[in-house]
Amino acid sequence: MWIYIKALNQSGEILFESGKFDWVLQDLIMDPYIKIYETKQGITSELASLLGVASGESFNFILNNTILKDNRIPPHGVTSLEYNQPGLKPVGADYKDNQY
Repeated sequence: MWIYIKALNQSGEILFESGKFDWVLQDLIMDPYIKIYETKQGITSELASLLGVASGESFNFILNNTILKDNRIPPHGVTSLEYNQPGLKPVGADYKDNQY
C-alpha cells in the first residue's frame, strides 16, 4: 500500500507530486518525500562463513538470523521498555513511548 499525492494549481499544472507509480515498469518512483516502513532480514558474517554463503541482506527466511532494519510503525500504547527485547526492538528507527 502506498499514498500518492498530487497537488495542482488552478490551471491544472502539477505543483507537487509524491508516491507516483510507474505502471509500465511496475515500480514506485522514489522521491525525497517517500517514507518506506519495512523490515529487512539478513545473515550475520559468522553464520555466513559457517554455511559458505554471502552475509548481509537475504530473503532466505530459513537462514536469516539477524534484523538489519525494522522501522515498522509500533502499535498504539507500546512503550520502549516493552520493545526492548530480541525480535521486537526497532532497528534503524527510534520511537518514543506511545508514538505510533
